[in-house]
Amino acid sequence: MAESTLLALLLRYPNAVAIARRVSAATLHEGVRRLERAGLVVGGQGVYRVTHRGRAALELDAALRATVRRALGS
Repeated sequence: MAESTLLALLLRYPNAVAIARRVSAATLHEGVRRLERAGLVVGGQGVYRVTHRGRAALELDAALRATVRRALGS
């Protein structure tokens, strides 16, 4: 799963149980650990929080996608 997709899901569903209903446990565990190591997410006791750095990464991803869409004329 793409990091930006998982970040967006964690932003919308910070509770581990809520997000586990939408993503497989293996994908969630591996992805969250990767995001935590990058400093994009912090978590504890089943609740995750997207950091300022994580929000900035989401904004950058959205801007890049918009630029590509404009360039392709979509």
